[in-house]
Amino acid sequence: MARGRRNGYIPSEREIRNACEEIQQQWTEKERRRRRYGNLQSVPRYTIPEYDLASLMIRPRGPLRSLTD
Repeated sequence: MARGRRNGYIPSEREIRNACEEIQQQWTEKERRRRRYGNLQSVPRYTIPEYDLASLMIRPRGPLRSLTD
């Protein structure tokens, strides 16, 4: 019967770092670029921000007065 790690086992930071380095060494250059910079084709070019002017409210300055006064 093969013995594995216990269920409550928590790896150390060094073990995690070493495992990540082993995985990253197997990546191709294309995959390294994709993981580092993301998919650049999906990033839209800069556009001027659009504002929904209808949602802005105009608030009067000073005390509120009744229109019937």
